[in-house]
Parts: sequence; structure tokens; C-alpha cells
Amino acid sequence: MPTVAEFAAYLERFAPCATAAEWDNVGLLLGDPAANVSRVMTCLTVTPDVSAEAVREGVNLVVSHHPILFRGAKKLTTTTPDGQAVLPLLRAGIAVYSPHTAFDNCHGGINDGLCWRLGVANAVPLRPREARRQCKLVVFVPAADLQKVSDAVFAAGAGVIGQYNECSFRLAGTGTFYGTDSTNPTRRAEGPPRGGERVAARSRRAGASGCECRRDDAEGAQLRGAGVRRLPAQAGDRRRGRAVR
Repeated sequence: MPTVAEFAAYLERFAPCATAAEWDNVGLLLGDPAANVSRVMTCLTVTPDVSAEAVREGVNLVVSHHPILFRGAKKLTTTTPDGQAVLPLLRAGIAVYSPHTAFDNCHGGINDGLCWRLGVANAVPLRPREARRQCKLVVFVPAADLQKVSDAVFAAGAGVIGQYNECSFRLAGTGTFYGTDSTNPTRRAEGPPRGGERVAARSRRAGASGCECRRDDAEGAQLRGAGVRRLPAQAGDRRRGRAVR
């Protein structure tokens, strides 16, 4: 069963709260995000009559265009209008989500709907606002860990473009580097991403996992088991090994 948080996340994607007016009060305004939702009520404004109907009908979530507690309440009692509307919902564990001006301003929202009804073409905002800033996340990861990493970044909120979720561009590649005498490994290396071995772990910083390494790295059961073989020594050069698949 979906939760209040899942409904709120869907509504946020459709009408991002960042597009609401600065003076507005939008989003999840009442309730437990972890609560299950089986029935949803929509309304223009939460009034005492709306609250009574929501309780009577066993509603779990009210989506109201106008927010509750819009100007801030100093007290909530059964003798105040805010209290008469909110207290029954609070006692019944009913959540309230209000998009308000976020729904006015979003793509496909109220203003777009009005323009469509009026036959207005090529409409533009009267008061343009700076769009939400986004960034591109680039990750180099071993193929075996791709699903685990992608699930984690999507769960953290990455990969949202417009009305699409879990967006990504995946491409297999080969990383390379060429170190100096002060680095270890010190020579050129390249290979497909792979994790787990000491040689691979050093190379991942440069985007590669197969690598050439010094003699002390090539000698050892751990690296030999990882598929490291020695290459013939060259005049004036250190003996090298290459991690191979």
C-alpha cells in the first residue's frame, strides 16, 4: 500500500514546491509521512465540513489546493476556525498536502490549463523565475556494482528529469593513466573497471582497474591470485606487472 510520503513525492514531481511563490506554504502540511494511504480526498479548501466528510469517509490523505494554517496560527482550539478544520483531521490521523502556487506555476498546471481553455498560444510567464538548479552526476563503477550504486543514487533523489524518474546514461569504457616516478603504480595502465584487488583499488582513482605496478606489488599471493603477471624487465626500468582479466 502506498504511503503519504510516496503520494507527496509524486505530487512534488508534478508540481515542485520550488516553483511556489516565496510567501506560500506548500507541501505536506499535516500528517505522518510513513502512514499508509488507501483513500484520498481532493478539495479547494479545507473547511470544517471537508474535515468532517474526510473523517466520515475514512480518508487517509486530503489534497487541498489552498494550504491549511496559511498565515500561521497562534492557537488551535475547537473555538477557532483553524482548529475546527485541523483538529478533527489530526485526531483521525489524516494527512494534508497542499500544492497551491506550485500547481499554479508548474508545467501542465492551472495557468497552463487556463491558457488552453482560452485558446492562448505561445504563452510565456509574466514574471519569470530562475529555474531549479540541477547538476549532472558522473560515476565510474565496476560492472558488478552497477545496480547497487544506481539503486542508491536513485533512492537519494538523483535521475529526475521533468516527469521522468531514474534517468541515466550508461556506457562501458576503458580508463587509462600514466604515472610518474613519485606515483605507485608508476607506469601507464589501462583496463575495464573491476573491483576487489589492491591493484584495482589504486587504479580506480584514475578510472581504471587493470594496471601496471612495481615489483613489490606484483610479488604476493594476493595479487597473483588477482591475475597479475610479471613482464620482462627493460633496461633502466623497474620490473613491472600487469593486472589482466
